[in-house]
Amino acid sequence: MPGGKGRLARSPQWLRFFVVGTFNTGVSFGAYLLLLALGLPFALANLLALVLGIVVSFRTQGSWVFDSTDWSRLRRFVPTWLLIYVFNVAAIALLVRWGLTPQWAGLTALPFVVVLSYALQRLWVFRQDARPVPGVTDANNV
Repeated sequence: MPGGKGRLARSPQWLRFFVVGTFNTGVSFGAYLLLLALGLPFALANLLALVLGIVVSFRTQGSWVFDSTDWSRLRRFVPTWLLIYVFNVAAIALLVRWGLTPQWAGLTALPFVVVLSYALQRLWVFRQDARPVPGVTDANNV
């Protein structure tokens, strides 16, 4: 949280990721459950919940966890989440094949998705030495 004075702003990065990610996951998983209850197949429900999660997550993870509001990083963030989506759907499909319901399969896959997400965001999307993507304006410098 740039300039933040709260306890979360002074917490280690992994803890901020966990707290903010818990909020983002709650939003996404709640949407996933709602979409399943509306009768959507798990892959489509997961995709729609992911889109909502990406919108919320880019801003919250970027600003509160990785101290970045650089919109050029969205070009890395979206493909990263597409990779995470493929991993998540594959894990859910495997767990459903092993007998879990889509609800329990989604919940079971969650810890693995969280670890993969943190690693990819820290090492690729929001890494400190990353240069801005050419042709994309940083919102802070406009």
